[in-house]
Amino acid sequence: MQRSVLERELRRKRARERYASMSPKKNEARKMKACVYKQQKEEYPGLNQTANNYVKGSYIKIICLLHANENTIYTILSVHYIMQKMSMYNRLSYLTASHLMRQVH
Repeated sequence: MQRSVLERELRRKRARERYASMSPKKNEARKMKACVYKQQKEEYPGLNQTANNYVKGSYIKIICLLHANENTIYTILSVHYIMQKMSMYNRLSYLTASHLMRQVH
């Protein structure tokens, strides 16, 4: 117990020294990043991570191969609609093709 307390104190001391030696510009960027993270965490607390959606950041990437058939335009429009609905979370960054196809059909 005593050892973990000492290790924690040492980590805090190093962190204080590191932050004290930062340039004002880097310090401001660090504060802004923390503020954005906190805001996103408050706005989207219920976003669940499952086997079909991997939360990795603030940008949406679609990895999906659309097969050329008579329903291609319908599929593209459906995927666009799904992504509009899901983009409200603004943290979903990766969807599997099988997940998208399940949503479309």
